[in-house]
Amino acid sequence: PVIHGNDDKCIPKKTHRRTTLITPELKTVSIQPGPHIDGNRPQLILQTIVAARNWLTKQNLLEK
Repeated sequence: PVIHGNDDKCIPKKTHRRTTLITPELKTVSIQPGPHIDGNRPQLILQTIVAARNWLTKQNLLEK
């Protein structure tokens, strides 16, 4: 999936839109609550991992 933070101050919204546009079709865009992910935000890292794992599982690309 393409994962963005809805309050990301590091990557401009224009870049988010461009990234989404150039990603091949059959894409899933996930807007997560919060800022840009970094090593000082363990809860945000966990949320992102859970979102990615859920998407991979739904696509049958990862076993439950």
